[in-house]
Amino acid sequence: QSKVIAKSRTSRHIASQFRENPKVDVFDTEIFERDAFAALFTNGGTVRALDQKQVNNLDRAIENVRDFAAEVVLKLRAIAAERAGEGASPQQVAA
Repeated sequence: QSKVIAKSRTSRHIASQFRENPKVDVFDTEIFERDAFAALFTNGGTVRALDQKQVNNLDRAIENVRDFAAEVVLKLRAIAAERAGEGASPQQVAA
């Protein structure tokens, strides 16, 4: 049985407030509540080590983690470039 990924109105409202605030750097990629992530607490290890026969939508969880990790790398590169005096934005680093 798959969990439905739905955000409450309150969650959407809070997220939009963060996104609209230029002083807050918010990730575009969200980590959704997925069966695979819950299974990590039970089984340990990594998402890629989970068994697709025992975890729903494992491919989507792996994609979600990959997207989030890529965004983390972009943000870290932008911070490093900014500290080095280049002043590059995350969008410039991604290019």
